[in-house]
Amino acid sequence: MVKGFYFCCEFFFTAVKVWTTLKLAGAVWEPRRKSWVEYVLCNTAVLIISGLNMVNNVTSKVLFSNSALIIHSLLLAFVVGILYYCRYRDAFSMILLFWGMQALVDLFLQNLVYVILDIGNLQSNVLQNATIPRAFYQLMWMAILLLGMKPVCRWGQHRRREVEKYRNKAWVLLLLLLICLVYFQRIYVPGFSEGLMYRWCLFLLGSLLLGSTILAYMAMQKERGNAMVLQQNMKVLQEEYRTAERHVKEMEIQRHDYRKHIQAIRELVIETGGAQEVLAYLEETDRWLQKSRYRNLVNHSLLNLVLNAKCREAEVSGISVQCETGDMSGLQLTQTEIVALFFNVLDNAIEANQALNEGEERWIKLSCLRRGKMMVLSVANARVGQKLNFTGKIPKTTKADKKRHGFGMESIRLIVEQYEGHMQIEEQDRSFTLTLYLKGFG
Repeated sequence: MVKGFYFCCEFFFTAVKVWTTLKLAGAVWEPRRKSWVEYVLCNTAVLIISGLNMVNNVTSKVLFSNSALIIHSLLLAFVVGILYYCRYRDAFSMILLFWGMQALVDLFLQNLVYVILDIGNLQSNVLQNATIPRAFYQLMWMAILLLGMKPVCRWGQHRRREVEKYRNKAWVLLLLLLICLVYFQRIYVPGFSEGLMYRWCLFLLGSLLLGSTILAYMAMQKERGNAMVLQQNMKVLQEEYRTAERHVKEMEIQRHDYRKHIQAIRELVIETGGAQEVLAYLEETDRWLQKSRYRNLVNHSLLNLVLNAKCREAEVSGISVQCETGDMSGLQLTQTEIVALFFNVLDNAIEANQALNEGEERWIKLSCLRRGKMMVLSVANARVGQKLNFTGKIPKTTKADKKRHGFGMESIRLIVEQYEGHMQIEEQDRSFTLTLYLKGFG
């Protein structure tokens, strides 16, 4: 009866570990299957792996096995590879780290309880055998995992790029973790638990030192990335000011030339008295003014300037631009954020069109609308029909120099997250659509 209750708890404990692992994988990587397929495969994996673990525990005298841990991680990584866009080795590394760290904490707590009970002259090995106390101990672990998984998954969703960036470093931690597991699981061997406690102190000190080093390295890399994004924003801002200067100069030239046109019309009317020549001249002048016109698209001075500059740049490259815009007055984004966001989005669309062969249709469809407190920016463009690679939710740059490019999308992501928004990407054979939702209004 006691063992039956214990093995039921063991089954559900493993089921919770498998379920939380799949949830974490879903937070880190994009799904590649439909939701119902994901649901079926997840539940199947939970039942199979939990069942295998219970069979292993029933048939084996050892309650913890490194080989069983690795086998379960291999099976779970296979399921994750089917469900999500990730490499098998990355999935295996993440799962083994997640399960291995749980196992190390579990072993440490068991060892700590052993020593405390031993000091009180009580039964010290209650957690190292298939007993009722160990069953309740597993129920406690289940509650911790279920309560802690939601904030962990939320963190993973917001830090996908950082997780992808450090996946190669995870193998170093994985090697150290496996060495520690092989050594410290000897608490299940009689006579080893008391001596291992002092070694655990050394292990904890080493873990703190290693963890501090990793966190410092990650902070340094993040600061470096933020500095490069800031540098990119400053370059975009400088380009915007140069565009503004050119626009002001063009307006001054047009104003000057327009006075000359008025004077020429007057003289033409006086000298010839012919209305036909005057009408032809006016039509030609109107076409010239239309070509260089400045449109009030969104009722926002700086945003108007950016959109007009980018529309003219696109038209020079033979790209047709369709605009659907709304009133953006009251937009709370700073000048730097407006310039960085819209320049990066439209630059990407223009560059994608410029990569097309001669004779292919070039187009951009821009929509910038207000929906309550949200600003919805959608840009669709033609592109070369090639499969994009993604880092988390962000497509990787297709340019050869990866170190100097690719920060535009990162800058867009940072601004979107700053305003409690999210981005949506639709990739089709010959088109690409980026839609941004930002809480841009008060």
